[in-house]
Amino acid sequence: MPRHARLDAAGVLHHVIIRGIARKEIFLGDDDREDFAGRLSVLLPEIGTACYAWALMPNHVHMLLRRGDVPLSTFMARGSQGTSPRKQETSFPQYPSRHFM
Repeated sequence: MPRHARLDAAGVLHHVIIRGIARKEIFLGDDDREDFAGRLSVLLPEIGTACYAWALMPNHVHMLLRRGDVPLSTFMARGSQGTSPRKQETSFPQYPSRHFM
């Protein structure tokens, strides 16, 4: 049975999970976590999304986001354009697992 379209409207809370591909670690140290947090601190205000909570685990991330006028897909696409030398491993995966509240 096909999945129903997810609600992605301004003001809706989203529980976003970003996982490493094949459960690989996406943060190998504090430098990776700081790079990720730095990119979020620029990206979130640019697209008008509020982040209420987050947890950075070695192989995945949890975030509680309230979407603004820009679709959540824009956040995910822009987040995948990281500048880290290990971009493929530390940027948002291409197909994240997202759970919406």
